Amino acid sequence: MADVRELLARFGPRSVRFDLRIRSDVVHAQLDVPGALAFVPPGLGREVLECCHCSDVVRPTRVLMDHVLIVVRKEWARQADLVRDARLSLSLAEVCAGYHGVVTGEQRRELERAREAFEQAKAQCWPKEFPSMLPRVVLAALNEIKKRNGCPNCGARGEIRNSAGVVIKCEKCNGSGVIPVSDRARAEAIGRHVESYRRHWAPAYMWMLNTLSDAEAEAASALRRALREESEVLA
Repeated sequence: MADVRELLARFGPRSVRFDLRIRSDVVHAQLDVPGALAFVPPGLGREVLECCHCSDVVRPTRVLMDHVLIVVRKEWARQADLVRDARLSLSLAEVCAGYHGVVTGEQRRELERAREAFEQAKAQCWPKEFPSMLPRVVLAALNEIKKRNGCPNCGARGEIRNSAGVVIKCEKCNGSGVIPVSDRARAEAIGRHVESYRRHWAPAYMWMLNTLSDAEAEAASALRRALREESEVLA
């Protein structure tokens, strides 16, 4: 069976309706691809799958952005909790150090560990401007998912044949079939200078990309299972 993403791409957005039974002998053994999409659990994954592969142009819907806001709020709260806990640990370490008039070596080490943990927690936080940048970051990540930067070494298959004719994992893409997009391209996509992207925005962008990619992959797997079950019924 062809990649389900390629099958979805053959249907325009108008054809992906759950109240219709649309058949196509062009796709694969008369499989009802839009109908099978209805069996993909609703949520972020299905929204990303439809947004990236059911239209030529990526246009995030209101429903998709609502799902994005849910996961962003959870991650933002998680980061805030880490900083708050690290700050509290540092404050306690500062109070305990020298409480009896003499700072011991163990107290100094604990104080240094607490300071380091606090700085690491702050460094992992997204930029304060992230909320205003959210639409641009989401759009850039969705476009990257749609384009799927295929590895030219293996033809996006993730495998190649060596000189002995043995199929092995492609080293260029580490078997993923895709190669990373450059920092410069990602910086341009979100409207930031490459150095600013690397220093401040890379963690936030990669979190968004990985979150959307994982959800899309899960939805694609659900669609693949639905099509497989339908093909078995038609057989």
